[in-house]
Amino acid sequence: MANLHVALVSRTYYYVPYWAAQRQRFFADEGLEVTGEILDSTGKVNLGLKDGSYQIGIGTPEGVVADVENGPGDLVIVAGNADKLTHVLIALPRYQRIEDLRGARIGVASLNEGTAFVVQEMLRPHGLSHPHDYDLVNAGGVPSRWRKLREGGIDAGLQSIPISYAAEDAGFPNLGDSTDYVPDYQFTTVNVHRQWAEQHQAELTAALRALRRGTEWMYDNREAAIDVIVEELDVGRAHATRGWEHYVSKCVLPRDMRVSEPGMRAVLGIMSRAGTLRDQDPMDPDRYVDRSFLGDL
Repeated sequence: MANLHVALVSRTYYYVPYWAAQRQRFFADEGLEVTGEILDSTGKVNLGLKDGSYQIGIGTPEGVVADVENGPGDLVIVAGNADKLTHVLIALPRYQRIEDLRGARIGVASLNEGTAFVVQEMLRPHGLSHPHDYDLVNAGGVPSRWRKLREGGIDAGLQSIPISYAAEDAGFPNLGDSTDYVPDYQFTTVNVHRQWAEQHQAELTAALRALRRGTEWMYDNREAAIDVIVEELDVGRAHATRGWEHYVSKCVLPRDMRVSEPGMRAVLGIMSRAGTLRDQDPMDPDRYVDRSFLGDL
């Protein structure tokens, strides 16, 4: 069996297909022995791909884009994961409107990827700009942000479904839904080191095939998928059930794992507005995505 190490960012719904592929032995069916590790950081996922600690990272596209544009261009996106946002802005009870967040500390997973950009898109229409009006704090993935919010370490943070349901039921106000501000967004992707992928095409294709089976299994096995959500995300069954219903009804994780072109264009546009892409950088998703490994799975 080929051994693969997979880097994950946090315990969030986006990894249900991975956990399903493990539990249902879809990886083993492909002749793969796969181990995964939660790093609680998008940056660590990218670094792990670069230094060879991990062969596959289910992370965010922004790190790949930055690597291609700023060099050395080692990383490449080979498949999609979540092509819509599922986050709401959850705050301490003293904040009732986004406008109240002036001077607040807002937790994000990384200062230059994903949630940091989405927060800025949400607050800008309300007259708040970073860094003048609020601070962004590197607070880890959703579970870490939820813990730090409860402890008072941050004033607000994006929480994804279904943890956002638990936060609202605990009395923390929902200040806004990210999809009202960013309707299309390729939030998570399957990323690899380009050289490794070229040298291990069979293993990569097999892993993608197993992940696709895991995605389809999630859609087709409601109660068993909810069991996975309860166990892996440590949420109650009622919240897990609402979560499954949301992700399935909205097709947040496409069955075919294709990368969304509108979603990637939204990523590039937001990165440009945030100042992390030069104006002359072309807005072409194909600079960062290699669809050949997903092929006709």
